[in-house]
Amino acid sequence: MAKKLKKNGFVDGTLLSYASKLLGLFYIIPFTALIGEDGMVIYSCAYIIYNLVLNASTSGVPTAMSILVSEYNTLKMHKTKMKVYKIGNIFSCSLGVLFFLILVAFANNISSFYVNTIAENAASISVDSLANAIRCVAVCLLIVPFLSIFRGFLQGQKVLAVSAFSQVVEQIARIGFVLIGAYIAIKVFHFSTSILINYY
Repeated sequence: MAKKLKKNGFVDGTLLSYASKLLGLFYIIPFTALIGEDGMVIYSCAYIIYNLVLNASTSGVPTAMSILVSEYNTLKMHKTKMKVYKIGNIFSCSLGVLFFLILVAFANNISSFYVNTIAENAASISVDSLANAIRCVAVCLLIVPFLSIFRGFLQGQKVLAVSAFSQVVEQIARIGFVLIGAYIAIKVFHFSTSILINYY
């Protein structure tokens, strides 16, 4: 019975993870229709920079947390397991805060370098617009590292379905906020794309 539960948890977790990725893929279509090509250029540039920094602040930490928690569970060293969880939280969240401060402080420099040097399709956007977008997405670095550590902890506890389900809920909430917020801002309040994209 226990093996069956573990198997079902693994299968459910895998299916939920795929569902989360598919949701993230398909919401781009209505979002692009709302904000237009220029808005998508700013969004894509800011997201690439944010994703690089996020990977730097969380890379390997959730996996390491999962492995350590699983090992200490097997050895029944529950106090040590919780200490590792706390240390992982402190480490990952400290990196998140550090990179948040770097992005906020150097947003203009990063956006200027990106627009003038790297991004081939960034000629239609201003440095200030991209800098504001970078500062907005940088706020996520104060939250996401904590969530990634918690997911690693759950995976180490063999609670795969709950971890994956939380990703689906998070994705649905994010997509709903972005699409509804963009629609209201553009269609109801008639904000320009350059103002709107700074909040997404």
